[in-house]
Amino acid sequence: MRRIVCAVLVAGLLCFVRQHGVEAHGYLKLPIARNYAAKLNNKFYCEHCGQGNGSPPDICGNPFQGSPGVNFTDPSWFDGYKATWVSGQVVSITIYLSANHGGRMSMRLCPRDRFSLYPTCFSEAANQLRRVSDDPKYNGKVYWYLKPSDTEITQSFRLPAGVSCAGGCVLQWWWVGYQNCYLGCQPLADDIDGECGKSVNGAGVCDSILRTEQFNNCADVLIQPSGAPTPTPAPTPAPTPAP
Repeated sequence: MRRIVCAVLVAGLLCFVRQHGVEAHGYLKLPIARNYAAKLNNKFYCEHCGQGNGSPPDICGNPFQGSPGVNFTDPSWFDGYKATWVSGQVVSITIYLSANHGGRMSMRLCPRDRFSLYPTCFSEAANQLRRVSDDPKYNGKVYWYLKPSDTEITQSFRLPAGVSCAGGCVLQWWWVGYQNCYLGCQPLADDIDGECGKSVNGAGVCDSILRTEQFNNCADVLIQPSGAPTPTPAPTPAPTPAP
């Protein structure tokens, strides 16, 4: 009897997974994203779930694209500022992946408070974070590409010069997965020659970005004007348990 009950429960869970498109992928770990904070606070069960093909996710991610109705762009998911930085500072950012589908990532910033965000704020050239690397191939680039072995990635970025926000900024992680198709190269001042514009699994070039899987996470941060004292780094959260 116990085996039958277990089988029914497992079948029900699999049905839920198929119905809602639940698939673990990844999240912005440091600074702590809104969805990760919700998981740590027991307000949302899966910090790295959701987002299939079709309409792009909202600014800060809406797992399962509205079903169930969770949208982390809503200011009500604000859980305090997760980092205090200085304009132009080099900062460390960590991404955790539970399912690596390859693809392209970038970090963007909107120097507006959480009540007045709009999508194109993040895409403005002045609001892109650029990598800081000893390798000239990667130094100063906006985009980077996943390697098959990537699970937890920590990289250094320089905050945009002249951008500060006493009332709070929103940092956005943007991942375009290449499981279904891949995107062409961007201008090489921003993109990585030799790594951009390549398939990871034999899939062809995207005829629309809507054919890709896209993931957005947001972290709320404070950025002080240049010349302010360099703040103490935020505490590191507990290690992520194995999926």
